[in-house]
Amino acid sequence: MIDDSMPVEDVAAGEEEETPAYTKYTSYVFGDGAFDYEDIGAKVPYEMSRDPKTKGGQDVLYSRQRKVFAPYGLSYTKKSQATLSPTNAELENGANWELIHNGESTKAEYIDHKAIPIARIISCG
Repeated sequence: MIDDSMPVEDVAAGEEEETPAYTKYTSYVFGDGAFDYEDIGAKVPYEMSRDPKTKGGQDVLYSRQRKVFAPYGLSYTKKSQATLSPTNAELENGANWELIHNGESTKAEYIDHKAIPIARIISCG
């Protein structure tokens, strides 16, 4: 199955050393722990409402959940984000992401990028 959002590149014959024409496909493989699903909470996560005039009295429980997918080893920095909530284009922009580091501004120590369980595979189909 080909995802329209994945990069696909047509390579014509003769562009590379005596290689027949083919299409390059990019696939991504995620290992265990590549993403974490976090509950980031809400100010009022649960709220009850009672309406005595509806159906002889009706109770409604409202639940507010805020969740986020957190990629391991990467931090979203908002360097190129115009609004409070990012657009798809802003999430795709590599300038908004960086490797996690210890927070030091003078001598930042970054996480080893080889410890992030994500791989990119470029194949010819």
